[in-house]
Amino acid sequence: MKNILTLLVLLSAPLVAFAATPELRFEPLADNVQLLHIGKTDVKRYETKACIVKFNDFLALIELPLSGLGSDMDTIPDHRSDGAWLRDSLRARFPRRKLRYVLSSHWHPHSVATFQPLLDDGVRFVTTRSSFEIQSGMLNNEERERYADQFIMVDSSGMTIADDANRIDVYRLARSQYKALPTEEFLFFHLPRQEVLYVACMFQRLQGRKIRGHEVVSPRTEDVGSFIRNVNIAPREILCLYPFWDGDRSAIAADTLKHLLNNCTLYSSLQNEVYDAVAHRAGAEIRKDADSLIAAWLTGEIPLSILNRSAYQLANEGQLPQALELARLQAMILPSDPNSWDTLAEMYFYNGQVGLAKYYNAQCHRVDSTFKGGSPEVWQGRIEEIRRDGDRSQN
Repeated sequence: MKNILTLLVLLSAPLVAFAATPELRFEPLADNVQLLHIGKTDVKRYETKACIVKFNDFLALIELPLSGLGSDMDTIPDHRSDGAWLRDSLRARFPRRKLRYVLSSHWHPHSVATFQPLLDDGVRFVTTRSSFEIQSGMLNNEERERYADQFIMVDSSGMTIADDANRIDVYRLARSQYKALPTEEFLFFHLPRQEVLYVACMFQRLQGRKIRGHEVVSPRTEDVGSFIRNVNIAPREILCLYPFWDGDRSAIAADTLKHLLNNCTLYSSLQNEVYDAVAHRAGAEIRKDADSLIAAWLTGEIPLSILNRSAYQLANEGQLPQALELARLQAMILPSDPNSWDTLAEMYFYNGQVGLAKYYNAQCHRVDSTFKGGSPEVWQGRIEEIRRDGDRSQN
């Protein structure tokens, strides 16, 4: 039967998505822990993995990934019918244990894609305050008030759910420390009795990509390694959200992560090469060296995405002229990429050249009319944030 996607848009109500129910597969992982594989549908292009943790008389579910969407949406769709179906499936599978907690790593729908069907069953959701500000769009005003006490906001001190059968330690990460986080705040979930760490979409193995003869380690994966060192835990296995990031394995051995960090090409080291070549230099000096810089990056197999990331790193540090020069070089290297022109437009805006910003913003859409880039309204908010951060650092 063909899947149906119905969108209901009501005043002060969430956007509700309906789809044919995906396939569920339960896989024992360790004592009192199972992986829940949630299959594909026509509105969810990938299998996703949640984690079921058994306690004496209740269950905790790490993630509710009924959607495959990340941050690429304007409105968060609410998969209420799928949520009710999953709730009923868990009831049937575990008749002696009621679902008590759902733990959400961040606000993207591939973490949690519905609230209401489980809230009606008394389930409590563990999230962060900044994530809930966006996730709450899946509830209408009356529902937000009615269910307010069922949301637990984790702060920097974290939290623990435990009884004599099991334990989950919840850690809150902030982008100020872990730069590759996709959201301002993010939660990791450590199961110390099973020596398992659930990191959602923060483990990304780029197995098909080699630079300088070695596999490239993504910035997110580097952050996972930094977190493990910083909090001094020793997981045996790491769980992630998508099978395509871990080679369709149920879990990633911690030794695999150690190998990647110690023997492969770190994305951050490549980014440092680009950053160090332009940081704190005069614009005229960078322009004079443009050909030699471009040649070094091309022969050094520097991915062009690193130029883009480095430009934003410079901008966020207040090095706006240097960010503009790097964006110019990126556009010279890859003029066929609309993102090159979008970044260049944004950096011109940050440097006060609004006319050129608008011109290159238009150039971005001449290259690709479907590209979703920035706008002066969005850039204005970002430059104000950059200036505030600069003022704070000087005080």
